[in-house]
Amino acid sequence: MNKGKKQSILNKINYLYLFLILVCLFSFISTIPIVYAEDIEYSDVLEDLQKDENFNIDDYIVVGDDYSLDVIQIAESSDDELFVYVYQPCGGLVASSINISKTIGDKLNYENYTLTLIDHEETIFKYKVDNFVLRDELIRYYDISTIYRPFDEELDSSLLEDDGNTISEVAYPVARLWTVSTNNGNVEYASTDTEVVEITDKYVGFLRYSENLGLNSYDTLDNYFVAFSTDIAMERLVSAEIFFQTQEYLLESWPFNVGSQLRIEFSEPEPETVVINADDKVVIDSNILFAHYEYEWTKIQTVEEFIETESREDIYNAGIVDVETVSNITDEGLIDLQGMQWVLRFTETQNYQDYSIVHILYKNTRVIDVSILRLEYEVDGVTYNLGVVDNKQTGDGIPDNVVTVNFYANWLFWLLLIVIIVILLALFVPSILVAGIKFIFKVFKYIFKGIWYVISAPFSLFNDDG
Repeated sequence: MNKGKKQSILNKINYLYLFLILVCLFSFISTIPIVYAEDIEYSDVLEDLQKDENFNIDDYIVVGDDYSLDVIQIAESSDDELFVYVYQPCGGLVASSINISKTIGDKLNYENYTLTLIDHEETIFKYKVDNFVLRDELIRYYDISTIYRPFDEELDSSLLEDDGNTISEVAYPVARLWTVSTNNGNVEYASTDTEVVEITDKYVGFLRYSENLGLNSYDTLDNYFVAFSTDIAMERLVSAEIFFQTQEYLLESWPFNVGSQLRIEFSEPEPETVVINADDKVVIDSNILFAHYEYEWTKIQTVEEFIETESREDIYNAGIVDVETVSNITDEGLIDLQGMQWVLRFTETQNYQDYSIVHILYKNTRVIDVSILRLEYEVDGVTYNLGVVDNKQTGDGIPDNVVTVNFYANWLFWLLLIVIIVILLALFVPSILVAGIKFIFKVFKYIFKGIWYVISAPFSLFNDDG
């Protein structure tokens, strides 16, 4: 057998082995069960509600110019999901989010959850509460204070003030507590009315502070606040719970053209909920040369306290100079604060600037969609802890204060200047003095020559005549 035929037979054997291996592999794979994802099918809204013999669809008539939202029922599912059923008289709008607390009383703690529309029939809508985790307890509480729908320019233009603020979601009161209990495998629902606080006026803004007293105007800290009023005369505000979203954005520009924009990027908004107390304070350090300066404020203030805190003039020593800082609320900011009762200073963000040969990068974080969820306050010695009905609102992005920095020479500056002058004189005066004396001698020499010429001139003439 020649060498070529032998190699051909070996190749065929190898192909046969490969074929057998593939057959075995596919046979093994075919025995593995394959799970296909399927869309979850939910029951219809009327199918759910008609399980209650007291439910009558005729009670929920169409009212074309009523754009409100009314939560009429909730339900837990066997898949540990929570549904809410909403009467929407106009029938044309869709709810967007809802505030729910799983605890009650002193432990009241609201979270804002987005809603997904499942089904609707004329004015009755069924929503799933997104990312809601049911508690594994025999008795479960759902204190619902507020439900929101998206802002509509045509319907809600009257809600906007002339202050640059914008509204993303409009809030409607729910003010109901659902108690769900499990007894011997049976789930029972009961509801009672609760109280809520409604915000009557509101302004979202921020104050900007330099972290190095103006040497680099872009490295700053922004303190965001919400000023508001209610129809309740609160004597003391104990604590507050605030929802908002933060969004980072990056602006790139040419290094020699500050106004240029090579690109701008926004991150996805990140929701946050914070609780602030009346005694909470914030201290921000600022340094320049040998000086140390602190910005300090209380997180909950009356409007009067807020304005007084931010109307200040400080002078302090920074080595060879004194630094004066003057901080004031702008005139526009004072107008926006008129009629407000309280100020909640709820979060801080940083702004940075990075330089390179090819670009300047501005790194900022802004705060949007601010909504007060809960207020704890005192009236006539009684403490109340209630949910709040408040739109989601965003400020105009312009600081509401002006901070100016001035530098002044102090005694140490003048002393240093005198020392420098003395040193310079010690170094250069000898040569200057010699040159000056020589110059003075030359001046006097020519003066004397001139005088002698004037005096001797007549005698020279007489001598020439003789």
